[in-house]
Amino acid sequence: MKVSAPLAVLLLSLCSCVSTQSPPPEQTAARPKKQELSFLKTQGRIIVDEQGRKVALRGCNAGSWLLIEPWMLGVDVPAELQSEKDLWDLMGKRFGEEEKLNLIRTFRNNFFTEADVQRIAGFNMNCLRIPLWWRATDDPNYAGDMAWLDDCIRWCRDAGIYAIIDLHGAPGGQTKNGVIVGERTDADLWKQAKYREQTVDWWKRVATRYKDEPAVAAYDLLNEAIDGPFNALMELNARLYSEVRKIDPRHIIIVEDGLHGFHRLPHPRQMGWENVVYSFHYYPQSPDEGVSADATIYQKFNRAGLYFDVPVYVGEFSTLKIQRGGVDTQLRYMQAFDFFDWSWTSWSYKKMEDNWDYNWGIYGYDRRPRIRFQTDSAETIRKAFENMRTEQTGEQPFFPTAFAQPPRLPIVPADLPENAIFLGVKDAFLLPEGGRELRMDWSGEWPSASYWGKADRAAWPVEVATAGRYELNLMLANAAPNVGVQVWLDGVLTFTGRIEKPTGDWNRFETRTIGTLELSQGGHVIEIASARDTDSFMNMRYGMLVPTTGEATQIDESKARLYAVNMNPLPNESPIRAEWLNDPTAIGYWVPGEKVTWNLNLTKDHEYRAIMTYATPNTGTVCTIFIDSVKVLESTMPVTKDWSAYETKTIGNFSIPAGAHKLIIQWNGDNPEGCGNLAELMLR
Repeated sequence: MKVSAPLAVLLLSLCSCVSTQSPPPEQTAARPKKQELSFLKTQGRIIVDEQGRKVALRGCNAGSWLLIEPWMLGVDVPAELQSEKDLWDLMGKRFGEEEKLNLIRTFRNNFFTEADVQRIAGFNMNCLRIPLWWRATDDPNYAGDMAWLDDCIRWCRDAGIYAIIDLHGAPGGQTKNGVIVGERTDADLWKQAKYREQTVDWWKRVATRYKDEPAVAAYDLLNEAIDGPFNALMELNARLYSEVRKIDPRHIIIVEDGLHGFHRLPHPRQMGWENVVYSFHYYPQSPDEGVSADATIYQKFNRAGLYFDVPVYVGEFSTLKIQRGGVDTQLRYMQAFDFFDWSWTSWSYKKMEDNWDYNWGIYGYDRRPRIRFQTDSAETIRKAFENMRTEQTGEQPFFPTAFAQPPRLPIVPADLPENAIFLGVKDAFLLPEGGRELRMDWSGEWPSASYWGKADRAAWPVEVATAGRYELNLMLANAAPNVGVQVWLDGVLTFTGRIEKPTGDWNRFETRTIGTLELSQGGHVIEIASARDTDSFMNMRYGMLVPTTGEATQIDESKARLYAVNMNPLPNESPIRAEWLNDPTAIGYWVPGEKVTWNLNLTKDHEYRAIMTYATPNTGTVCTIFIDSVKVLESTMPVTKDWSAYETKTIGNFSIPAGAHKLIIQWNGDNPEGCGNLAELMLR
């Protein structure tokens, strides 16, 4: 594993701080310089304030405060105490309703306080996500009172940090996992309309209460709704968006993928959604995944964010255990999120714990005896809750230093030529297709796209303000001479340039000119790939399109590659989705009769052979290709092993005259659930 020099120094300093002894019981919170808060809004893929300044939200979750997850209290959780409601119901049964309410208030008043918000502000954080159980604000039988949320938002305002209101446990429960929704449930939110109405009413009251509060950054509509049918989840999200917008047109609305897959979210344009942020949660499931996610996984989420053209928010993440990365990985995750302009909140601020091998919280280290809710007296439990004040617990040694690190990586070079179009790695669809895996390398001052295979490619959607000729320059490193670089424009192979002179080392980066493109005003997709004439290609930090008066490189047009990146926007009602989290990135959820369209602009007539890479487990599916609504080819697609077993098939030949055209693919079949997945249509 490569570690950059500044990060290595930080890690050494952190390691020197780790002690096997119990941490000191008292911490002195750093007093941050308060910043004035203004309403936030989205602008393309970033969040800005009312003055138009970019704001990247960096913070943590106030987990297990207004929705207790019993495992986070550092107790041995018996089968009968799997949710917050279980816990309080047991207290009511043992001690009576009045004592139960007193214990609830004691816990809420101690586990998380205004001093905690001040500490968060002191860690270079500017955001707190507040996970809520609906009963914590609404149900008097569980000390429900909106004042809990009022207080927290006031604390955030006074500390100069933003609050995100997160409906973590909805009425009826959005998942069967009672731990995270606050009560045992069979995901009844999706089974009974009354719970959906109750959820709508809850958000309407929240929007009415906070519509004029700039300290609220956003409304996170529904947390991790994994057990809801995806279409039902999107229908509820659409209704919640509509009802909130009738009351509050200003606040950002966060839409989560419900753990169904980030790429399955609809394009905001299709839904008529504005001022929205799309969110996913990420917890590595293995040591290998934990230490490699910043290199291989996050670029997939970035592809989805580029397509959706909205800000991305990582609402929860953690490296879980030292075996899954520890401080090094936590730092690298935050570095990657900052580089991609993603907002983030780690899980969580505090977890009561006596084993620092588990990286769940900044605070909460406590070696005192664990609570035994079934047998301890009310006074013992009350005292244990009072001892959960952060001042009474230990601080995880490395987290405060890690979170205090400012974003380090540069985004745009200082010497970018005037009127040049910058092609950053964070703005590229990185598409690994070959035997190697194209990935992000974070080891240098700039991250780079590295380890290219022969079929790997990178593609940038660009907006050209002024028509003309543009020289394509790449900041790259390579060790092999005369390497071929294919350059594609809007799906058509335009030319193959050469890197004639190597930089001499894979870590020595220099600018190389690849060729010159003639670009019309408007939107285009620029794509580069290896010419496949050598096993060695390059490491690339970024590219530039620089205006030039020189001659355009001779146009090729011998091939066209049509796939998800360069397809036209889908109709609003289309169920089709690009599977950005998969390699290859296929066009999926293709129900019978649906169409996908591409623009082709050719300088001369061509006869092409059509080669389709696809997957379908269904018999009898038929693909039809149209040029400007005229059918030119139709082919029955042989069955493949399954939805992800891709095969390549030549389906026929057809001619395309010079000029601008629309190529349309329609897929038909007998299975209403879907016809197949299309990785690409190659024309040769």
